Amino acid sequence: MNHRDFWPKDAVPPNGGRRPPNKKKGLYFDGKNLGHRGNPRLLVEISQYEVEPNWGTRYPCKVEDLESYRNRPPRTRKVPISGEYATRMLVDWLGNSIVTGSKEHKAVHNLANGMQLEEWGPDLVIKAFDDLDILFFRGILATRTQLGWADPNYILASGQDPEGIFGLTECLWYGRCHISLNAIGIFLHTRNPYTHMWATLLHEMVHAYFFVLCEHDRPTRRDYYMGEDWVEGGHGEHFRRVLTAVDKRFRKYFNMGAIARWEADLKLKNGRCGVAG
Repeated sequence: MNHRDFWPKDAVPPNGGRRPPNKKKGLYFDGKNLGHRGNPRLLVEISQYEVEPNWGTRYPCKVEDLESYRNRPPRTRKVPISGEYATRMLVDWLGNSIVTGSKEHKAVHNLANGMQLEEWGPDLVIKAFDDLDILFFRGILATRTQLGWADPNYILASGQDPEGIFGLTECLWYGRCHISLNAIGIFLHTRNPYTHMWATLLHEMVHAYFFVLCEHDRPTRRDYYMGEDWVEGGHGEHFRRVLTAVDKRFRKYFNMGAIARWEADLKLKNGRCGVAG
């Protein structure tokens, strides 16, 4: 897909936006059909439901915390920085093994509790997006990124195979981007959908980080700002360094990897995530 100065029509909301059936406040799980040992096809189905703070996965969340899901990010005109500077800035920050800020401590607490839930749904990672952003990306993405579970037709319209990719990140103009997670790929075509769900989102957030900070509103400049990362399908040296730093912190705090099996060889030039720009 090409760069766009408008929000994709099919991406508001980025998933199907269906109202949940028989909605009850704070609960839709019966403890049998959902969760990381649950029914993958049911997870695909409920990924298309609207995300609401008082329904679904019990993750601490308010309406304003779902800005990345509900609202279109504002245009933000800014001077982009080089991929090398963006990489060094974040890798050095992630390299600090001690979390010091109160927001970061709260994010660690929320995520640790959320990952211990036995009953969860696809809305878990939507609700956890802001905490992931605070803990791994310095809070840079929250107001500039829209996130959601994509309708399979949206993945098809992008020219991708719904069974062949796990996520899609689109770079938009003016320092904005759009992350679509693919429920079919994650829940039906991976051995461990739960860990793959987290790994895929963090992978796409790395793409979003570079799109937000390094993309210019003139396509002819993008090779300068993105460097080899753009040439390598978004998976160049800058991407590898940041994802490795994110993976290290993710393992430290949550005993879970942010690098999926297919990413083990980070020299892959065009992985199955699906980057569009």
